[in-house]
Amino acid sequence: MNEIQSKLKYIFILILFVIFIFGFPNPQTYGYEIHYEDEGPDVEDESTKWYFTYYSDGNGGLGHINPLTGSSFVQEDWQVNETYGWHEWTYNGVTYVVMAAATLEGLDELPNSRYPFIDRQDNIHYFHYGTADNDWNYSTFQFQFVDNDDTTIYNGIVLDTCELALDPSDPKWDELGYGAKPENTQWLDVHVPIGYPETSKYAKFNGKEIRLTSTGTFSSSAGTTSTTRKKELLLELLAKGLGMAGDFLQLLINSLETSTSAVQLTYTQNEIKAKNNLAEAIQLEDAGSEIENETIKTINISDKIDNEAGNKVTVFTANTEIPVIPIDAYTSSIDQLQLFDINFFDTTNENSNKYWRVIRNVVSVVSHSVLYIAAALLITMLIWRSILLVKSSLGDDPEGAAESRKMIDNWVKAIFLISIVYVIMTLLMYLYKNVLSIILNGNETLYPIRLNVENVYSFNTNYIGYFKYMSLQADVLASLKYSFIYFLMTWFVMGPWCLFMLARTIIIGGLIMVAPLVAVTAMREKSPKKGFNLTNILQFNNWLKTYLIWLWIPLIVVIIYRIVLQVG
Repeated sequence: MNEIQSKLKYIFILILFVIFIFGFPNPQTYGYEIHYEDEGPDVEDESTKWYFTYYSDGNGGLGHINPLTGSSFVQEDWQVNETYGWHEWTYNGVTYVVMAAATLEGLDELPNSRYPFIDRQDNIHYFHYGTADNDWNYSTFQFQFVDNDDTTIYNGIVLDTCELALDPSDPKWDELGYGAKPENTQWLDVHVPIGYPETSKYAKFNGKEIRLTSTGTFSSSAGTTSTTRKKELLLELLAKGLGMAGDFLQLLINSLETSTSAVQLTYTQNEIKAKNNLAEAIQLEDAGSEIENETIKTINISDKIDNEAGNKVTVFTANTEIPVIPIDAYTSSIDQLQLFDINFFDTTNENSNKYWRVIRNVVSVVSHSVLYIAAALLITMLIWRSILLVKSSLGDDPEGAAESRKMIDNWVKAIFLISIVYVIMTLLMYLYKNVLSIILNGNETLYPIRLNVENVYSFNTNYIGYFKYMSLQADVLASLKYSFIYFLMTWFVMGPWCLFMLARTIIIGGLIMVAPLVAVTAMREKSPKKGFNLTNILQFNNWLKTYLIWLWIPLIVVIIYRIVLQVG
């Protein structure tokens, strides 16, 4: 009996479940197809006119995913325009007006449960959503008012569907109180905040005629609909490829300096402020701020550029990330990089770079060993030449005796040279450090340039960081140009220069190691041979010349760099 009751209970629960699933309406789901392109007449088609209306929805979430947060849009994701009171969203460095429109996703949900009369129209331009599946390829465009005094070019982005815009001229809209729209008109529904206290601002755009472009008539930098987007994708891909190539080498250089794997070259404002070391170095402040006694040059950059129509569009915003690139040719030349340290004589040096410590240990061990070997060679040569001198004198060999006597005379010079060779190198190193200090005049900052972005922020950087930042702007062509410069500067200036500085460290370490052998060569007094060889390097004049050249070249770079900064 209990078994039968148990079965009846499960059957009853199953019936209730079926009734619940099929008897109650399901909430709205967004199961539309993924679209990559708009459909219908071009937005610039002169046979139709565009107008604005406005709306606010629930909590402002729209039910669609914000790619920046991974969750549904909320009102806090947007900013309110002070002039018109509409919502704006900054995405990929471009500020867009948020709006709903006629969309292909809205057509996918036909027949509409609330407005079953809606049907697809041939004279309507249907936009599409950006989703993770189409790589957030939003329908975007630019617009300008036709019938008011505002000539500003704005960017628009479609984040929702306006059901009236799907079929605006159907007479049934009159019956519902919304009002059917005239034939050959299309409508964009601008999103406004809930509870906004200054709704009178809406009258500035509500019902106003606008004109749209998706072909770059206003600007090639704004987002575009399908056709233009395809043309720009290649340029964007090329710019990103050049930027990534430059980033790869820069990250490699950074990792050699820090002895760790560098993974990031750009940071948001909040990330910089959260890291004390970055905040101190970058000194991020409001636009126009100056940092005294820190930077050498201030470069002013407008946050806008003139587009093809002669109007200004925004290309830099507060969301544009800031490059943090500590290594360039200047930094490498002012002894700020531990790996390129050549002061092997300073016994108090606290250089923590593990690669440099390996080089220093090799230099220390080998130079001491060579010193002992050189001293032993000089003593051996003195004894041997003394024996040869006696033998030549007794054997009536005046030439041999003269040669031995000359080498014995040179022994005193060799002993003096082996005693002071390290003193010479130390004094020259000290002189180099002092001249460098005079040129720097107390300013040894890693970031000698103050970049002031109008209406956005100011921060410290260097030339590599400057080109990197300029490549991050929203304008595609400008981004490509600066990405190419950044690539060239990194691979053909920074890369070779860092190799030179690394070679300098190793060569000067090598000259320190072989320095005692210069004394041995001086005692033998051999004439230099043609071409490059070790014997020639061990000639004191050649050895000293080589040391001076590799020691002083970076100083020339520092002087040129500072002249360019201060004069340019």
